[in-house]
Amino acid sequence: MTTIIAVRNVGLYSDSLCTFTVNFRVKKLYRVGEAIFGAAGNLEDMLKFRDWLDNEGEDTCEAKNFSALVMNRTGIYMHDGGHPDGFQIREHHYAVGTGAVAAMAAMEAGADPYKALKIAAKFDTTTGGKTQFLPYKR
Repeated sequence: MTTIIAVRNVGLYSDSLCTFTVNFRVKKLYRVGEAIFGAAGNLEDMLKFRDWLDNEGEDTCEAKNFSALVMNRTGIYMHDGGHPDGFQIREHHYAVGTGAVAAMAAMEAGADPYKALKIAAKFDTTTGGKTQFLPYKR
């Protein structure tokens, strides 16, 4: 899977590792309209979710196996297969993906998101590669 971190009014951070038969690096953070988002999980479902976002949430989101963080002018939102419409996160920072717990613990202990992703990669074999950052622009 992966690790995606959102820091309120700053931006999104992610690793770049895609685990498949042969691992490779991918872009995991995207700008859609005035929002930014990053997703973890099944690639096909993440792309379905991106298309759903791009269509401003019209119709039903068919994606099931994913977790995403979306940042827009009103805050940070977490979406997943069970809650594709999302719910607002009130924390200053939040993480999703298989390395989320390690990343959150590292940030609570004072690590910045870059260090938190390195720590998550140490404990989660599906988090790794270079850190990606997408700033939030108001």
